[in-house]
Amino acid sequence: MKRILITGGVGYVGGRLAQHLLALPDPPELRLTTRREPGRIPAWARGLDVRHADMRDPEALAAAVQDVGAVVHLATANEVEAERDPEMAVALTGVGTYRLLTASRAAGVARFLYLSTYHVYGASLAGTVSEATVPRPIHPYAIAHHLAESFVDSHRVTFGMETAILRVSNGYGCPADPQINRWKLVFNDLCRQAVRDQHLVLKSSGRSRRDFVSLQNVCRAAQHMLSLPGWGDGLYNLGGARSMSILEVAERIARAYEARFGRPVEIKTGVDREVSGPRPFVYDVKKLEDTGFALSDNIDEEIRRTLELCAAR
Repeated sequence: MKRILITGGVGYVGGRLAQHLLALPDPPELRLTTRREPGRIPAWARGLDVRHADMRDPEALAAAVQDVGAVVHLATANEVEAERDPEMAVALTGVGTYRLLTASRAAGVARFLYLSTYHVYGASLAGTVSEATVPRPIHPYAIAHHLAESFVDSHRVTFGMETAILRVSNGYGCPADPQINRWKLVFNDLCRQAVRDQHLVLKSSGRSRRDFVSLQNVCRAAQHMLSLPGWGDGLYNLGGARSMSILEVAERIARAYEARFGRPVEIKTGVDREVSGPRPFVYDVKKLEDTGFALSDNIDEEIRRTLELCAAR
């Protein structure tokens, strides 16, 4: 396989993906882009081909895609940044993706894989959500991703470029670099609370349910997509194939903490703002599974690794 470019390659998902691909028996040659300055590159990435490239800089993007066979695009604004500055999110995620696609097409990049979010389907999801579900993005983070998706799909239809979109549900797992500012994510926040406070505080009753997918499965899915001979219509859901309540997540983390460190963890719950109970929700990943991909059950391993990283900080 020719060189793979991972944008956002030292970030939360990108760092794990890069490490996953480098650990393969026959690892591909990687190039990573980041907005970080050279002095802030994590130790594991030193010695790799890491380029400083902002998604709003066409010249940097044009240089990054030279001699690249495939792009895995992850360099987008996260939900906190998007809520704080929606215009920046649209420029970075939406327009930036268009610029990267344009540069990739000009450079003759064969394949372009975009990791989007299931939040494009809307808020308060219920029932079964499949690729046929009509997107109704509400949050600036989801709106920016949906714009980026539209550009990805337009390059497939208009220019015949081989592109694919993975709509990823709530990712969880140990970051490749503890300096990555993703500690407000549910799993990461609760793991940090367990280590720091020996108790977990939920802002609600914890009854609300979400679909969660481990970073290991995200990495495996990206690897699987890159190995597929064709991508069909280029749209796939990626989730954990089951929803969990926040309380179930907290209980799982509490058990893992006690098993690893020998101390119990108390869980304190809050009060729900809404009186109605959680609505059933299924994030349908059958379309991806029909291509031969199978999820692995590694939730306890991800929790253990995250707890140990928190304890070492």
